[in-house]
Amino acid sequence: MKQFVVDGADALEQACSESFVPLRVNAAATSLRGELLHAQITPGVGMARGTCGRSELVRTPRLVAEQPREDVLLSLFTHGRGEIRQSGRAAVLGSGAGALYDAARPYTLSFPGPMSQLVLQVPPQVAGPA
Repeated sequence: MKQFVVDGADALEQACSESFVPLRVNAAATSLRGELLHAQITPGVGMARGTCGRSELVRTPRLVAEQPREDVLLSLFTHGRGEIRQSGRAAVLGSGAGALYDAARPYTLSFPGPMSQLVLQVPPQVAGPA
């Protein structure tokens, strides 16, 4: 199990990239704080609990091309709000809501304020057909 203390945008980018897939921070609150606790359940299957403040993370087309991943992610918000944008679609989520997204395609995660979420990462053969 890995635990990351998030103290600023660089720490958020590192925690998310090491736990899931490489991401970049587009924007973040100046006093961004949070935490990410990541457990590898089996090879290829991971689970995490993360908290942070206002921020926006992106998996760019360049990151997808340079560091491809085939995983499917499920984000379930336990507190606060967030938005997940991928392939021209957007899901605005609040506490108790979740969304699936594909790490093999670019996406953006936006959090307008403090939030916490659970994230499950699985390979596509475990997730089933898209």
